[in-house]
Amino acid sequence: MLFQTLDNKNECIGGYFDNKLIFGELPSDLTHTWSWSPYLPDGIEYASIWCGGKSPAEARPDHLEDEWEMVDKKLKAFYRSFLLAKVDMDENCFFDLVPQQFLIDYCKVKNQICKWVFENYEKPENHDIMVEATAMFEQMRSYQINLDDDEIKRQSFNKRVRAFSKKMESYDRNVEYSLYGAVTGRLTTSKKSFPILRYEKDMRHFLKPNNDWFVEFDYNAADLRSLFYILNKKQPDLDIHEWNIKNIFGSSVQRDIAKKLIFSWLYDLGKQDKRLEKTYGRDYILKTHWDGEKITNPFGRTIKADKDHAISYLIQSTTADYVLRKMLRIHKLLEGMNTKLAFSIHDSVVIDMDWNERHVIGDILEIMREDGFLATASTGKDFGNLGKLKI
Repeated sequence: MLFQTLDNKNECIGGYFDNKLIFGELPSDLTHTWSWSPYLPDGIEYASIWCGGKSPAEARPDHLEDEWEMVDKKLKAFYRSFLLAKVDMDENCFFDLVPQQFLIDYCKVKNQICKWVFENYEKPENHDIMVEATAMFEQMRSYQINLDDDEIKRQSFNKRVRAFSKKMESYDRNVEYSLYGAVTGRLTTSKKSFPILRYEKDMRHFLKPNNDWFVEFDYNAADLRSLFYILNKKQPDLDIHEWNIKNIFGSSVQRDIAKKLIFSWLYDLGKQDKRLEKTYGRDYILKTHWDGEKITNPFGRTIKADKDHAISYLIQSTTADYVLRKMLRIHKLLEGMNTKLAFSIHDSVVIDMDWNERHVIGDILEIMREDGFLATASTGKDFGNLGKLKI
């Protein structure tokens, strides 16, 4: 049963179904729609996930071009008028602000796009995980980034601090992640999101927890460990670059040189090294996980790739999907607690910890260290001054 929601706020339940609008409780037999809303039950199929995160404009078939452009143009005009009138969309239901006939016309075309997507795309293996992740990131979006504005003001004599302060005026004080911003599945952020993925290291001390402490859980050499995971091999139980020195390169090689050697071989298919191939199986996994057109990672994610990009896409997507699943576990663990999952930066996860709930540190480390992955925890009163925890 195809349907569309009219708003994505819990207090604004409304939908389009069977050529009519419904407000309040939605029918229980609805099964397929465009995108996730917090009040929808489990078991719904989402066209936006089926088509890999495309927008309706990107996913629509050619024969719906004119119809979609007409309703989309009206939709954008409404939003421009709301902006000019300073209407707070967090405090109003969208369907209360526009004519009902527009809602019917808009949802009718969107239903047709959904129908086309479900008929012409295959359901991705990670559909249900992506639904869970969408819900998690929507909840994380409510976490308020706590910049110490008073301290920024006190240090405004510094030119870089003034520039940082000015730049921050362009961003919201929350993090809005996108699951589809990178081809490999690595997280990106929206244009207005707080730029946590690009946050300058020398400005991180201005970022404070809302509770008592930040705790960052970080993987050691996550991409190289993803190779061991793909090959189903036992993970080294020490720093992976030190392990490479001990087992492959020899003690005369410095850590930074060992790091350069492994990555230059890994991503340059023209370079051959029997010692590295025996351990990391680059050429082997290229044969087993790339069919000449696309790679398939251990989590079932497929990505179109030529030979030059196949290895990097396979490794990066495996790391991204692995970390995402850990975040979902951590998010579930913290349900009902004051401690919150604050944000993630690539292969690290940061929580805003209530001191009275510090017992969760050990639980989270257990989750992170499953499959033999080496993970560490660092903590501090601000994000710029984190010290390693010995646990």
